[in-house]
Amino acid sequence: MKIGVCEKDLPLSLKENLRWIVKNKFDGFQIWPNKIKNAMEILKFCKNNQIIVSAIGGGPNLVNPEKMDETIEEFKNRIELAILLETDIITAETKELPDFLNEKDGWKWCVEIVSIICELCENNNIYLSIEPSGSCFIKDYYMWEKLSEFVNSKSLKVNYDPANILLAGKDPVEGVYFFKR
Repeated sequence: MKIGVCEKDLPLSLKENLRWIVKNKFDGFQIWPNKIKNAMEILKFCKNNQIIVSAIGGGPNLVNPEKMDETIEEFKNRIELAILLETDIITAETKELPDFLNEKDGWKWCVEIVSIICELCENNNIYLSIEPSGSCFIKDYYMWEKLSEFVNSKSLKVNYDPANILLAGKDPVEGVYFFKR
């Protein structure tokens, strides 16, 4: 097992955070694209210090049809960044259902957008790891499973954060067993 940290949650500059990650013997870290000025410099630092970029984090709304083209382009950039940083995971949340959509249309657009992103990921041997979260359209493990069934892609994975499952009013331990099956 490897232990990593979410770099964006650390209080210092990127350079200082990476030094702290190495000093505290983490195996790797998840990084948000807006923190990256020079991907090759980060990769060199990682290789020199025997740590990895475990995932590219963040991402735009995966359920808003008005931002679909922008979202797809953003994920194309994230895929390129993942390849440069030698990671095969991009994490995301679906974000909230826009006010102008009902739940049925939310499912339609979420499945369409995520399917397109998953196809891009599959073509590049990248995984899209969506995190269910109480504040997002895909709130819990049941909704994530439904999304997974609709999208039907080997590149779609779950990013399981028990705290976000609590926000959805579900039992995080039950969720572990749910995904274990």
